[in-house]
Amino acid sequence: MNPMQLRKKFFSALAVLAFGAALFAQSAGENETLRLTVDDAVGYALEGNLSLKQSEISLQTAKHSADLAWGAAMPSISASGSFTQSFIDPGISSVTLGGSISLALTPALYTAIRSAVLSYEQQQITYGQARKTIELNVRQLFTALLYQQEYIALLEKSVESAQRQFDSDTVKYNRGTLPQVNLLSDQVSLQQAQLNYESQKISFENNRASFKQILGIPQSTQISLEGSLNDILSAGEITMEKVNAVRQKSTEMAALEKQMETADNALLATRFSAWGPVLSVAYNINWSGNNSHTVLSPTMSVEKGDFEFGSDPSAHALSLGVSIPLDGYLPWSSGARSIAAQKSTVESLKLSMENQRTTEDINIQNYLNTIKSTQDSMKLGQSSVELAQQNLALTEAAYNHGTRSLLELQTARDNLNSAMVNVMSNASTLITAILNLESTIGVPFGTLTNQAETE
Repeated sequence: MNPMQLRKKFFSALAVLAFGAALFAQSAGENETLRLTVDDAVGYALEGNLSLKQSEISLQTAKHSADLAWGAAMPSISASGSFTQSFIDPGISSVTLGGSISLALTPALYTAIRSAVLSYEQQQITYGQARKTIELNVRQLFTALLYQQEYIALLEKSVESAQRQFDSDTVKYNRGTLPQVNLLSDQVSLQQAQLNYESQKISFENNRASFKQILGIPQSTQISLEGSLNDILSAGEITMEKVNAVRQKSTEMAALEKQMETADNALLATRFSAWGPVLSVAYNINWSGNNSHTVLSPTMSVEKGDFEFGSDPSAHALSLGVSIPLDGYLPWSSGARSIAAQKSTVESLKLSMENQRTTEDINIQNYLNTIKSTQDSMKLGQSSVELAQQNLALTEAAYNHGTRSLLELQTARDNLNSAMVNVMSNASTLITAILNLESTIGVPFGTLTNQAETE
């Protein structure tokens, strides 16, 4: 084999190795698990959520309109030109050039510019609402997934415990020390535990797929949730006094207030349209000439190379005009009806704002009641778990010594599982209620729990 062939084989081998390494790296990247805390999940959602990106595009469009709103007050400029050729005498032709600048000044210019600015500010609030809603949904879904995750882990332990019980009783049955009905009961319990476990796993996978979609990450990405529902156990008492100390304006109320500003501006615009005068200013200038006589300006002309001075008043023209609408003063006119309709819109928004305040106050009290009752239930639930654990340990020992029945053992196990599930369910309910409360009072998520932990 000559050196050239050796070189080709060497480089071919390098290419194969490089390709294999690239495939391995890609496969490793796909199989790598993305570990997420709740704050990590929020960050991914705010960065990759598609609906939020659409809201951002609308925000940029409104900003562009607001930045150029002053253009409504700019004058209008136009230019014109014409060329004429005589068919009777080909030696005769003429050229006309003209230009004009005009401006209409009306009080509605202010409301038009103000409307664009208010529209952008409204879009900013809408975008903020979208971000707040996304974050709330992500935190609540994260909590729900944590609950399912821990519930599945509990079910898995139940399956293992039922399997151990079935295996142990199978040995006793084979020895002839246990009736068959007990073994059949063990088998039924094991199958029910397995079915429940598999059903919850499928539900968890479906919810996790929806969670990935909200976060804007590929469905092929493997994720692992970092956190525990037990973290909420350290949250202290949350009272109305603590809520009032940190309460801010909610995004819903801010949106209504901005709608009120927009409605007031629209009412002012309607009044300007019905009553406001319009001042128009226009300036026109024209140049015209032909092959024998060319007029360069109103006072200068050229004929056969010689300048002649004259006047042409129509070449420059400045016009001023004022128009004042009068039909707005008539109660049956369209302008008056528009003003009345816009006033009704303003009054309706005032009622909506009042209703929003009342609704928020009611919701705050409801969330506080839920938090209080849930925290009380969790305290009792934790005590129930400790008692159920002790009872199960004693019942298992007694069953192994033949002083307790299989039914009593299964009941003790079911009681422990029920107590643990109840604590986890209450923890999930408590987290959700606190999140809803923080969203209602317009504070960053985590404010109330951090406040309780520092006291």
